[in-house]
This record gives sequence, structure tokens and C-alpha cells, in this order.
Amino acid sequence: MLERMKDTMPNSNKTSYLSKSLYMRGLQCRKSLYLDRHNPELRTEPTAALESLWRSGHEVGDFAHRLFPGGVIVPFDGLTKEDQLARTRAEIDRGAKVIYEAAFSFNDVFVKADIIVRERGYWNLYEGKSTTSVKENHWDDAAVQYYVLSGCGLPVHKAFLVHIDSSYVRKGEIVPQALFSIEDITGGVREKQASIPDTLSDMRAMLRGKAPVIDIGPHCDDPYECDFKDHCWKHVPEQSIFALRPSRYTTAPARISRYRSSTPCTGWTRQESRRSISSTLPGPERTPVRRWRRSCWARFPKGRACSSTTWPSRTGCGVGQAAQGLAGLLPAGHAGPRPAGGEVAGYVGVGGIS
Repeated sequence: MLERMKDTMPNSNKTSYLSKSLYMRGLQCRKSLYLDRHNPELRTEPTAALESLWRSGHEVGDFAHRLFPGGVIVPFDGLTKEDQLARTRAEIDRGAKVIYEAAFSFNDVFVKADIIVRERGYWNLYEGKSTTSVKENHWDDAAVQYYVLSGCGLPVHKAFLVHIDSSYVRKGEIVPQALFSIEDITGGVREKQASIPDTLSDMRAMLRGKAPVIDIGPHCDDPYECDFKDHCWKHVPEQSIFALRPSRYTTAPARISRYRSSTPCTGWTRQESRRSISSTLPGPERTPVRRWRRSCWARFPKGRACSSTTWPSRTGCGVGQAAQGLAGLLPAGHAGPRPAGGEVAGYVGVGGIS
């Protein structure tokens, strides 16, 4: 077992070494990965809210460990990657049944597995998340771990996603067995194995070249807000068509008037993008609005300035017509009557309205 696992990291450099987090960053956006490895100084410092979110994620991980008591942990802090690899190998050779934060390296990819559990000569992989369901990116997260662990020679039998059970109601002390739901994601994880080597090769080839030209788009926030977003969005003005959002579904002529502007429509504003229209709608009614929002990306991939009054088009958009297009997607009664001039009651047009 672990005949292919080494206790030393290869002579890694900016164009070859990847960790699980770097791999996931590259899947979301190749440009983000490039900037992380070559221009980290362009990164936006994490906000207090983001740091708090990270801490809560670590706390959830600690509770997940209690699902499998009696294990040993391979800490990240205070140990080099080589030390973590050596500690993991030693615990496996010693016969440990459960290991938290086990470290593995294969094909110059370093991963830390949340929980691995030995059962009947095989190992099961458990990835903990603070979400209430399995997300698309979770499959890739577990898949690259499965790839590395298997590449090291560890016989991995199954992969599981441990997430919060939304039906759990706390009464007194937290009960981990009730707090979490465990889902078997082995099938999807195995299906992704064949594509991982090519994906790694593609990322490394990209890192050896020039910065890729990638337009801003929904991937800047999906599945996570990119910490290079401010750099990539610096050309986007404070007010643009993508800042359109409702005002409590009520008529607000003063609000609309206050936001009238001749500013060209050139993309979502950095501040407004996370508070977009769909986020204020009831769940079942978000999908059509999200499709409308994504159509804006498709038509204005580089945030082109525009002044025409015909929408949609690839070279320009009239915000009035854009607002009308959006209103047609909303449930009756939410937007109110549609005023003359293309404005929608309760919605803010921020460019091209005359």
C-alpha cells in the first residue's frame, strides 16, 4: 500500500505544482489560476465577512470529525508539506482506522483529505461541506482527491459528501449524527477520473504561457467570488445595466428618477452583482430571471459601452427595453404597471435612459 506515495514534494514551480484549491480555482477560471501563480499581488484582501465564513467552515469540519471518533489528525499548521506526507504514511502503516486531514501528493498535486476511514482493507473518503446539499463543484473537489489518493496506491472504495442536514433543529448541544447528512457520490467521482490528467496538463500548459484572455462573466462569482474580481472588473462603471434590481416589488418613481443616468451600460457593478435581481425573488421564480441575466453576459461579454435604443443586440442596448424584457419574466403583481418610456415600476435603470 502507498507504494507510489513519497514523503517529499517534487521540485515544484509556478507552472507545475497544484494543490486541490488551485485545481478548483483553475476549474472555475483559468485566468484566476494564472494570476494566483504569477501575479498574487493583484489579489483583493479578504473581507472580515469572508474570514468569518472560513472560520465557520473549519468549525463544521471539526464537527464532522466527530462522526468518526477516535481518529488521528495530520495538522497543517506547524508542519511542512513533507512532514504532513510523512505523518500520514506513518499513521497508515501504524494501522490507524480514521485519519483527519490526511496529506497526499501524486503527479505534483497536493491534497488534504477531510476524513479517510479504513474498512475491510479499503479506505472510504469523506469530504465535509457547510452547505445543505451536494453542489456541482463538490464532485470535482472529491474527484481530484480520489485521483491523488488512488495514484498514491491507497485503495479507495467509496467517496462521500458530508453536508448540513437542513431539517436539523438544535436542542442543547449539537449532535453531529443529526447535524449532518452523508451522500454517496462515488459514481460521479469515478466518472470524472478519466478527464483529470488532461485537465491538469491543460492548466500547466496555460501556466507556462501568457495570461489567458477571459472575459468577465457569471464564473466570477460561481461557485465562489473570485479574489481577483476587482482587478478584472476595474473597467466596469459603478452604474450599468447589470445593476438592475427590484425595489421591494413596489412602485418607486423617486428611486428610479434618482438613478437616471447617461452612464454607458458596460457590465455588472462590483457591488451590485451579488445582490442581483434573482436573489430577491422567491425560489421558483428565480430561474427565468437568471436566464435573462446570463443573456446579458452573452450579448455583452466584454462590457461594451452602448447608447442605442434597441435591445438586445451585440453592440448596444437601451436600458428601457432591457427593463421591459426583464419585466416580462417576473410574476404578475411584482413589478406593478409598466410606465411609459420603457421603465419598470420598482426597477432601477442606470444607463441609456433619456
